[in-house]
Amino acid sequence: MELSTIKLLIYGSYGLTILVAYFLIAMIYHINRSGQIKLLGFTLDPKRVSRNRKTVKNSLERASKEKRMALIWPVFLIKGFVAYVKEKLKKEE
Repeated sequence: MELSTIKLLIYGSYGLTILVAYFLIAMIYHINRSGQIKLLGFTLDPKRVSRNRKTVKNSLERASKEKRMALIWPVFLIKGFVAYVKEKLKKEE
């Protein structure tokens, strides 16, 4: 085998590994959001009295949106990290 063929095989295996890891994380993110939606749906059960119903409903809508767009999970991860850092900085002031 030529050296260039070996390089292509190695780079292809790296690319395939990264691609599989990306989709695996997307699948885990989708399953996580599905569980969160079920839990929030239980919290909004009309038979039970729930405080902060509007906040829970907003969280449910956000989780549903993130579940539909699970393939762009890095965007939501960065957005959550930025919100966390802003909250920490606000508490320190």
